[in-house]
Amino acid sequence: MTPLLLAAILPGLFWEGPETLPALKDLGIERVYGPGAQPLPDTAVKIPPPGVLYRADVATASTTPWVDANGWRYARSAGKLHFIDASKGSAALTAAEAFAYGADAVIKIDPKQLEAFGKMLTFLRPLVRQPLPLIANIGVEDDGSALAGEAMNMLARRNLLFRIVKKPDPKLDVNVKPGADARNPAVFAQNARAQLTDAKRLVRIYGSDVVLASFTGEGPRARLFLLNYGRGRIEGLRVRVLGNWASVAVAGSRIEDVERLSGAVEFSMPELETLAVVELERAGPPSEKAAPAKTVSESNAGTNRAAAEWVLRMGGSVTLRGDSKRYTDWTELPASDFALEAVNLIGVLVDPADYKRLSGLDGLRELYVSGRTWHSMPKNVSAKTLKLFEGLTSLEKFALSLPVQTEIPLEDDALANLAPLTNLTELRLAQTQIRGQALAPFTKLTSLDLDHTRFDDAGMKHLEAMKGLTRLYARDTLVTDEGLKSLRNLRGLTELDLYGTNVSDAGVANLKGLTALRRLNLLGTSVTDEGLASLAGMKQLEELNLYRTKITNAGVEALATLPKLRELDVRYTGVTRRGVEAVRARLPRCHVAFLDVLAGAESREAIGPRDLKDAAKLASLTELDLTGAQIGDEDLANLAGLKNLERLSLKYTEVTDAGLAHLGGLTNLKRLDLTGVDITDRGLAHLRPLTGLRELLLGYGRFTDKGLAELAPLTNLTRLDLVRTRVTDRGVEAIAALKSLTRLNLDYTSITDKGLAPLASLTKLAELKLDSATVTDAGLDPLTGLTGLKLLNLYHTLVTDAGFRKLKTALPECKIVWDRESALPTRRGS
Repeated sequence: MTPLLLAAILPGLFWEGPETLPALKDLGIERVYGPGAQPLPDTAVKIPPPGVLYRADVATASTTPWVDANGWRYARSAGKLHFIDASKGSAALTAAEAFAYGADAVIKIDPKQLEAFGKMLTFLRPLVRQPLPLIANIGVEDDGSALAGEAMNMLARRNLLFRIVKKPDPKLDVNVKPGADARNPAVFAQNARAQLTDAKRLVRIYGSDVVLASFTGEGPRARLFLLNYGRGRIEGLRVRVLGNWASVAVAGSRIEDVERLSGAVEFSMPELETLAVVELERAGPPSEKAAPAKTVSESNAGTNRAAAEWVLRMGGSVTLRGDSKRYTDWTELPASDFALEAVNLIGVLVDPADYKRLSGLDGLRELYVSGRTWHSMPKNVSAKTLKLFEGLTSLEKFALSLPVQTEIPLEDDALANLAPLTNLTELRLAQTQIRGQALAPFTKLTSLDLDHTRFDDAGMKHLEAMKGLTRLYARDTLVTDEGLKSLRNLRGLTELDLYGTNVSDAGVANLKGLTALRRLNLLGTSVTDEGLASLAGMKQLEELNLYRTKITNAGVEALATLPKLRELDVRYTGVTRRGVEAVRARLPRCHVAFLDVLAGAESREAIGPRDLKDAAKLASLTELDLTGAQIGDEDLANLAGLKNLERLSLKYTEVTDAGLAHLGGLTNLKRLDLTGVDITDRGLAHLRPLTGLRELLLGYGRFTDKGLAELAPLTNLTRLDLVRTRVTDRGVEAIAALKSLTRLNLDYTSITDKGLAPLASLTKLAELKLDSATVTDAGLDPLTGLTGLKLLNLYHTLVTDAGFRKLKTALPECKIVWDRESALPTRRGS
């Protein structure tokens, strides 16, 4: 996340009306150009007014309009005076946009909008005295072409915050250069988003396609400008901002309904007319009015109470030995003596020197620290900081959260300072610069996370002594075939992630004896069919990722001998539908991620309107998979004649609510996959005629509890997937009316104990997924009566040992996915 100096200047007015300069000043307008005032310089850069257009060459004629924003234009001509003729546009929006992007602008307006223009300047004036730098994490190498401009406008429209760079900036998360791919701005923006990943998006906006963001900030403060380019007021807007913000306020009023997620905050805007300015502040030191925190010297350095109070005042949390409660308020600490069990400072920015407050906690077992602590810190200073933890010899778990910056500047000499912590069983140092040379002391490790580090084969040698290791995460590291020799005798490994490593068949051969593996990720490696033969003995394997490997049908068919395999990813491999069907025939419960093609299309991403016209001629077609295809709403009209269609996937397409209206006549549909499709409550209403549906997948949609009521006619549904949607306890009532359900996925929703009660009526349920739901032991009673359950996922929930035992007793035939450690702050929501 890189700041860029932003000017703070109010726009001027180009005026030809009868009002005098004093009259204009009374309206809050101080800079005036035109007849009777200062002349407009010939050097002023002319740009169009902001607004919404409907352009057939850029965006399909659907509910998704083309937003013509000027942020990129202001960036391209930074430091120059701009002239905008907004006499046919919105004076208030034009003024707000120029200010939000730090542009010096003179605006010509319709005289009828003079009062609105003055009101906007009055609203913006206090912000001139509080300028903040612009923030972006994408760099765009702009060649000045129209194509590059279209590409940048699409980035802005998708709220992918960028700045123009002359050459790639290593401080930014992603750098892009518009080329031939910019001919389709949507594809260009989609590729940039994929490189960045959603986890690093600075701002995400749900509930509108016409609201764009400008983000500014410095230190503990940030300011978010939300600009409404549409023609009407917007209600129910949902905003997510990356970062751990303690305070979120609009118009001076603090927003209390803030959802704090892993490394981000999410909140709702009651309404948005033209511009909203959101002020954000990080947690700071306690105020003078609060009870003063004891200093280290006053509290006999390192005592449990002094350390606990400091952690809680800083915004962290603690748990006490023998007490499962997580404390977040220092006033709730017991009056009697206590010992700290765990300290969680994830999301809290701490002066590294202050970690000495924890140095005397010789009984502390778990410590979770923000990876951003070491942002821009010299490596030698970083190493000394870790030395402050060397006295915590009872630690069993030590984890750093992922940083916003590319890497945490910690190398092996820093890790060497933790050598006294020989009781560690779990260690997470992802996105550091560690190679693994200092891992030797940690022979008791059961879990090691070195994702996105410089971990290499020499470092792997130290794993040979870690006989109890069960989980190893080494994605995007320097590990090769040679390094995998060190894993040969680690027979207890259950999870192994080698995503993006330089591993081939020779390396995989070293894994042959790891028969306890349940999850194996080989994405992007050079494994071929020969390498898959080494997996034949892994009878416990449940998840296998072979995305972009070099396998073919011959290799994948051999995997059908793995009886517990439930997830298999063979996208972008040499595997064809024949190979996939062979696996599905032998393993009917295995979900195979696979990209098929239509005749004449080189890849699924290449499928477009022309291909759909060809498909429309196939009247007997029963299955059509358009996952990721470049199609829009109007293209779906070509499907209206496919009356025999039973299975349709529109997963991850650009289809919106309007497109779903074309599906109403496909009454033979049995399975419809709309995962990742931008659906709202209006879109769900179009599904009402599809009463024959058996399976409906709606993951990642924007609909709400209200929209779920539209599914009432779909009484034949046996499977409903609502992963990562806005479903809450109120929406479960509508779900509970679908009595035929046998499979229900509510992973990563806002379901709580209250929402479990209506599920008791779904007596046919065989599979229920609640990963990351806010479920505790108190809410489990309704589930004990679902005796038909065969799979219950309670991973990342708050269920304890007691709750797990209760369910196992009530549901002896059910496989319950649960791990007490998955409720930890560093894992919950991951």
